[in-house]
Amino acid sequence: MVGSLIDFPFPEVCAAWGRPDLGSTFRSPVKSSLPVLFISGTLDGRTPVSNAEETRKGFPNSVHLIVDQAGHVDASMFKPKTIEVMLEFLKGLSVSTTRVASPPLEFPPLSP
Repeated sequence: MVGSLIDFPFPEVCAAWGRPDLGSTFRSPVKSSLPVLFISGTLDGRTPVSNAEETRKGFPNSVHLIVDQAGHVDASMFKPKTIEVMLEFLKGLSVSTTRVASPPLEFPPLSP
């Protein structure tokens, strides 16, 4: 709907600051065998779940935790179960779940 407006003023700012384009090698997919925990919120319009799934292709030892009804930087992202999964991962344990459920968003009524 808004095109590349969300990325304003990038990449044009690089030229304005005299910084050259780093080329396609810089933007090539990252690959690593290190363990990685990806965490995504289903309501994240900036970095959707599909971005982590695409990136995971280069990380064979990764886990993707999806938090339902959470945005990009959202307090609901840090539910007790999410923190539990993070700690499991950091301890080198198998994570107990790859999806954390949240209740649907509630919007307060508009004042007349």
